[in-house]
Amino acid sequence: MFLISFLKGLFMGMLISLPTGPVGFLSIKRTINDGFMSGFITGVGVITSDFIYSIIIIFSLNSSSEFFINYTIPIHIIGGTSLIILGIATFFSEKLYTKHKRNDLEVENYFGQFFSAFIVTMLNPFQIITFTAILGSLSVFNGFSEFPVSFVFGLLLSALTMWTILAFFVSKIRSSFNKFHIKLINHISGVIITFSGVFILIHLFLL
Repeated sequence: MFLISFLKGLFMGMLISLPTGPVGFLSIKRTINDGFMSGFITGVGVITSDFIYSIIIIFSLNSSSEFFINYTIPIHIIGGTSLIILGIATFFSEKLYTKHKRNDLEVENYFGQFFSAFIVTMLNPFQIITFTAILGSLSVFNGFSEFPVSFVFGLLLSALTMWTILAFFVSKIRSSFNKFHIKLINHISGVIITFSGVFILIHLFLL
């Protein structure tokens, strides 16, 4: 049963770490602009958010669901606004990558990248709904409630592997992008992230 719970965690980690949505594009954009560590740090911010969600939901599924329901309006407003601000900043970003062998970003910039990815993921209502629904569904199977630690470990291991592979792959092909390509990627990422925030705010009025 321990192994089954661990395998479910691996599956969940892979599922939630697919490079889709605003944070996925943000990670790709940062990797191309700043290198492997920027994309990886962005992924770690997402993983940290997912870890917090998994702990909360596993040990208090009912109360966490009630919390998200009671505070759905401020979560939508803050999450949507954060995505719009991040999207606009990404769209107008003019920074291009350098071909130095090491990143020249300071530690505080890495922290900023980690924190922005963490906040955007934590306050994305659709991420919350999806994460809660999947975890809630998995919890009804045998082995999940008995071995929550193995599930969380599998989830973190799988998610970390997925984000590492993504950042590594993109970092290896970043040298093939010229100034036009990178500016285009910044614009596309900015539009997608901004649109995600606008959609979240529009969805609020449809609740």
